[in-house]
Amino acid sequence: MKQLITSLVAVLAIPALVQTAQAQTISLSGVNVSGTSGYGAWSGATFTSGPSVGSAGTGGIEVVAPSIGFGGTYIDLAGGSTHINASSTQVTVTFTINGTASGYNWVGTPFNPNDGIGAGYNYYSGSGNPGNPAGAVWSGNTASLTWDLSPAELAAVQGGGDTLYGFNIGIDPASVSPANIDITYNSITFSAPSTSIQITSQSYNPATHQFALTWTSSPGKNYTVLSTSNLTTPMSPLVTNIASGGTTTSTTVTMPAGDSGFLKIQQQ
Repeated sequence: MKQLITSLVAVLAIPALVQTAQAQTISLSGVNVSGTSGYGAWSGATFTSGPSVGSAGTGGIEVVAPSIGFGGTYIDLAGGSTHINASSTQVTVTFTINGTASGYNWVGTPFNPNDGIGAGYNYYSGSGNPGNPAGAVWSGNTASLTWDLSPAELAAVQGGGDTLYGFNIGIDPASVSPANIDITYNSITFSAPSTSIQITSQSYNPATHQFALTWTSSPGKNYTVLSTSNLTTPMSPLVTNIASGGTTTSTTVTMPAGDSGFLKIQQQ
C-alpha cells in the first residue's frame, strides 16, 4: 500500500517590499453638498452628507435619484482638497447601496478626478455578477471599485504635484431594479498596493491530489502557482494567468508529484 506523505507543504516566497506611505483615504462624510446639483437622470436628485446618512448608516454622500438613466454630479472638495501621496498607484471608490444590492446587477460607475490631468475611470459591474472586473469587489451592499492610475495621472502623482480639488461621480445603469437610485458614496482612497502575498487558507485532498489555496491579492493582477518536488530543484509554473479575485484570490491545483511537494504563489 502506498504510504501517504503527510508533510505536504505550501511554500510562500514573499518579495521584499517597503511601502513608504499608508493608504490615503478621503472620507466623504464631512463634504458639504449644499447647492450640489446633478445632470442627466440626476438632475432631480437630492444630495445629503453626514456621518450616518443612508439606510445603512455608513456615512458619506447620499444620492437619491427618481429615475435610472445615466446621471452624475460634480463634488467640490473646497477646503478639503487633498494633495495625493507620491507613492500612490491606484484609486478606490467605495459606495453602499441603500436597498437591495442584488438589483444593481450591471451598472457603469464613472469617476473623474479634478486634478488638472483629465483622467477618467469607469467600468461595469454589479452585485453577484460573475462578469465583474477584477477591480470590482462587492461585499453585501458595499462595493469597492479600484483602478490603476492612468499614465498621465501617475506621472503627476509621482512628481509630487498632484492635488485633488473635486471629482465627478455617476451611475450608468444597464440594469437596476427598482427604478430609482439610492446610493451613499463613502470614501475615495489613493494607495500603493502591497505586492506581499499571504496564504490565508489551504486544504489538501489526498484522493485527488488537489490543493485548494486562497491568498491575499491586488485587484487587476494575475498570478502564477509554481511547484517543485523538492527544494533542491528550481520551481516551475504549475498554473499561470490566474486572474485576481480582488483582495483575495482562490484556485485549486493538482500536485504533479502526488502527495508531496512545495508550492509558491507569485504575482505576474
